[in-house]
This record gives sequence, C-alpha cells and structure tokens, in this order.
Amino acid sequence: MTRVWLRFVTESGFSSWVIRTATWSDWSHVDFVLANGNFLGARFSGGVQSRSHDYLTPSKFCYASVQVADIRKVLGWATGQIGKPYDWRAILGFGFRRDWQDPGQWFCSELVAEAFRKMDAPIVDDQSYRVTPQDDYESVRVQKEPIGSVPSWIRAMGHSF
Repeated sequence: MTRVWLRFVTESGFSSWVIRTATWSDWSHVDFVLANGNFLGARFSGGVQSRSHDYLTPSKFCYASVQVADIRKVLGWATGQIGKPYDWRAILGFGFRRDWQDPGQWFCSELVAEAFRKMDAPIVDDQSYRVTPQDDYESVRVQKEPIGSVPSWIRAMGHSF
C-alpha cells in the first residue's frame, strides 16, 4: 500500500468565504500533492492544472493521505484530466441536486473524489448529489496527518507548519 497525499486549504479571499459558507465547510479547496512538488487540482481560473507549490497562499491548510494499492492509477487518472474546464454547472447545481459526476469538467473536490472512485476505492458516497472539500476531508479513508508524518519532500516545499 502507498499513500496519495492531499492538501486541504482555506484562503482569505471572498470566493473562499463563499465556498465555505455555502458548503458548511472548514475548507475551500483540495489538491493532490505530486512528487515533483506541484499541486494538481481544479480552480476557477484555468480548470484542472498542475500548479507550482506557491500558486496560492493559504490562511489555513492541512495535509492528509489516503492508502491505495496503486498510486499510479489514482494520479494517472487525475493527471489525465489536466486541461478540462472548471465545473461551474455543478457549483450552481448544489441547490438543484445536479449530479456532480460529469466527466468533461471538474471542481476540486469532484476531481479528488472521482479519482478514488475510478480506482474502486471511493472516499465519498457516489450516490450523493454533491461533493465538497469538507466531504473529502471527513472521509473515514482520509487520514489527517500530524506534521511529523508528512514526508520531507512535502515539508521542503517551504510551508511553515
């Protein structure tokens, strides 16, 4: 078994506040942590991309991991989504119970949840009409990591813990 690393963040801006308020979440965003030091996720600006470790300055963050049999399947599927647009319709659909599993577009927590579901190792109930960063974070499969257990290659990215 290997670990897929995730970073949950809260930012100080208005859009972060809106996301946290509308989803009753402590977190406004989630990314995959890649071994090259980049973060892979879906954002308003640019959709699904691999971004430099310093692309945002979180006001709060947490690293977590998920045990998987084959990290290449999870991250391989997720990196295959690079270039897909941000899923605005699902955000608007929160109030209308729109299915979040549209393979043509993603927002951050959908991308993460779907990557694990594709590997037959779901972290959220795929019958749910929505998935938020908080849903991903609260999964029993997501292990919140004490700072001492976060790998040195993640600590080397320059974040203060």
